[in-house]
Amino acid sequence: MVNASNLSRVEESRRELESVLKNEKLDPSAPLLVLANVHESQAIDEDELVEHLKLGKLAGKRQWSVNVINVVQDSADDLRETFACLVTLFHSRAPKLARERFSTAQ
Repeated sequence: MVNASNLSRVEESRRELESVLKNEKLDPSAPLLVLANVHESQAIDEDELVEHLKLGKLAGKRQWSVNVINVVQDSADDLRETFACLVTLFHSRAPKLARERFSTAQ
C-alpha cells in the first residue's frame, strides 16, 4: 500500500518496492498489486503514481496492477473490487503454479 497523498512517501515506497523485487528469493513472475491510498484531495492520480514508482521498469515481465482506494471512506464494494483484482492476478498464474507443484511432487 502506498500513500498517494505524500510524494516523499511515494518515493520511499518506490525504494522499498525496488528492494523487495530485487530479492532473489522472490519469483520474478509473481504478480504485483499496488494499493494506492488516496485519503486526501491532493493525492496524485493512478498514472502519476505509476510514473513515480517506475512500475513499468521495476515490475519487469511480471503482471501488475494499481488499485486506487480510500481506506477511510471506501465501501465494501470497492474493497471487493480490489480483492477481485488480486484474485485475477493470481488466477493468471494458476496453471504455472500447478505445473510447479506437480513437478515438485514427483
